[in-house]
Amino acid sequence: MHCTKCGTVALANAKFCAECGSPISDSSSEKDIETPKAPVVAATRKVISLYILGILMAFGYAFLFIQASAGQNVPPQIGYGYIFWTGVLFYYWWKQRARKGWRGALIGTIIALVALFAAGFIVGVVGHGK
Repeated sequence: MHCTKCGTVALANAKFCAECGSPISDSSSEKDIETPKAPVVAATRKVISLYILGILMAFGYAFLFIQASAGQNVPPQIGYGYIFWTGVLFYYWWKQRARKGWRGALIGTIIALVALFAAGFIVGVVGHGK
């Protein structure tokens, strides 16, 4: 419990403050003090944004593999974009889960590189069949 006048911590059974002598009431107990809650709306918007970005990235990778199966090479600028945006997506996704964001960015970058190498492999296999 805390004193309402001076704010010092009082013993649990104390009737008066040891510092200033003010009476300590039960209403000043820590049970009654409400802790401020974080806004839920901002967290919900971040989660929705992550899902939207994830869905867009999934469609982008689907387009990447469709293009690769047709034997078309991926321009380097698009490949860099895949690496960057996948890293950003995983960074924020890991931060949302209260983990270190740089690890998420590293995992996202590795996933993008593997997908780009796989697409390049598919282009090479399909291109030799022509």
